[in-house]
Amino acid sequence: MHDLDRQMAEKEEREALAREVHDVLGHRLSLLSMQANALEIEAQEAGAPDVEKRARQLQEGAAGSMDDLRSLPAMLRTGQSAPDEHHALADIAELVRECIDAGTPVSSNVFVDQS
Repeated sequence: MHDLDRQMAEKEEREALAREVHDVLGHRLSLLSMQANALEIEAQEAGAPDVEKRARQLQEGAAGSMDDLRSLPAMLRTGQSAPDEHHALADIAELVRECIDAGTPVSSNVFVDQS
């Protein structure tokens, strides 16, 4: 009986944490997305394509983070972790490209052992 009470308390705590995380981070990411959208419009009107591109990247990053955030409450509620994601070698190139596009200096070398 004591074990069941402990499990229920842990579940309730995870659910409360899930709600808090979702509400706070969801709100902040929504604001970030709206601000990036406003910046994109201003940059477009000012004829600043580099700023416009970066604002669009911010919007895409915020949208991706919102997608990630949507899965977090379910994981916290169940106490289970997300399934392992398998990434392809091609994902490395995309990650490097995203960093460069965001203005982050990047140096990378990839060596593949074919044996």
